[in-house]
Amino acid sequence: MKDTTKGLYEVAEFWRLLALCHTSMPERKNGRLEYQAQSPDEAALTSAARNFGYVFKSRTAQTITLEIAGSEEVYDLLAILDFNNVRKRMSVIVRNPL
Repeated sequence: MKDTTKGLYEVAEFWRLLALCHTSMPERKNGRLEYQAQSPDEAALTSAARNFGYVFKSRTAQTITLEIAGSEEVYDLLAILDFNNVRKRMSVIVRNPL
């Protein structure tokens, strides 16, 4: 039972991180929330998180807002390290609201 609980937590954290770690911007089109992103992969991953209930709602210069299971979570956005060819990755640093 303990391993199952840990596994569920890790899956939830996976979706939460997909909803947080990107540079997409939300946009309403025909009543549906869609994402404008730097790459199709980034938009697809953000949309997948949304489809599993981890909805990226908004970003300001200081915060990222998610909606998870009907509850809003606001994270402090500390830094975004853009993708570059040397690192071959991007990073988003946030402070957990808990």
